Amino acid sequence: MDTLAGREPASPLPPDPQDTRLVIVVYDQAIEVNLLDCLDELELPHFTRWAGAQGSGRQGRREGTPVWPGLNNVLLMAIPPEMVRPLVERLYALRAEFPQTPALRILVSGPIQLY
Repeated sequence: MDTLAGREPASPLPPDPQDTRLVIVVYDQAIEVNLLDCLDELELPHFTRWAGAQGSGRQGRREGTPVWPGLNNVLLMAIPPEMVRPLVERLYALRAEFPQTPALRILVSGPIQLY
């Protein structure tokens, strides 16, 4: 017991963690503005982004060099489960809008607990 305040110390954990899905989106940096517009449309304003990611996937290697041009960005979001399907559908619709298919991979994990 916290004798100075006369009460129990506050727990570092919230009383009821939310049911949330962790979404990782790896995408061609060239579609950044369009992808962020999609997030705005879906009212998903919170994310963390890593720019200039290198790697190799279905669209080939991306290392930002003359031999392997292009780079990816990575977006990390924690969203409600009911927003996963609308997000995935909207991003794949975005991908289909381009004449040359841009890199796009969506990974969904969950449920997770936010603290």
